Amino acid sequence: MSVTRRINYANVTATLALFFAMTGGALAAKHYLINSTKQINPKVLKALHGRTGKTGPQGPAGPHGPAGAQGTVGPTGPAGTFSTALSPGQTIRGTYNTGGTAAAPVALANTSISFLSLFSAAPTVRIVPEGGVPPAECPGTVALPQAKPGFLCIYEEERTNTDGLKLNTTLRTGATIFIFAKAAGTFYSVGTWAATAS
Repeated sequence: MSVTRRINYANVTATLALFFAMTGGALAAKHYLINSTKQINPKVLKALHGRTGKTGPQGPAGPHGPAGAQGTVGPTGPAGTFSTALSPGQTIRGTYNTGGTAAAPVALANTSISFLSLFSAAPTVRIVPEGGVPPAECPGTVALPQAKPGFLCIYEEERTNTDGLKLNTTLRTGATIFIFAKAAGTFYSVGTWAATAS
């Protein structure tokens, strides 16, 4: 038994409606496809973004990187100088300590007295031995050493196994002093000093 479909107005209308519905949807989909944020209203785009979350905890420190290459050597600085010269009548003070252990008599020990300032001329040295009477140029004591202008006064406070302090040389920047051991064993000399600029 064969079925013959009859073409009528209803069939044609339904077919056309289906065709336009399908093609129209495809056209609409193609026309309204969003492929850029510029196609979205800024207000709507702002609403799509969520709130910024809380800052997470800081992660552990990373390993130290390798040491960098050594830099180039800088230029040589200016030559150092002593502090400014002392004013006339200005006094500086300090202490000294020299000695050692002698294996035999006549062993030598020396030390330096540094002014850390520049005198206009090398001062004249006066040594006040342990228990000695200070000369007029050194009107002080071991506890409070004094010196007249142009003099370096060295006050020996204590000595052991030595004949006492002796002067080696004196300069505008300081002096060197020494002692000899009288016998084998420990020997030393300690005391204070004062120098006054002329």
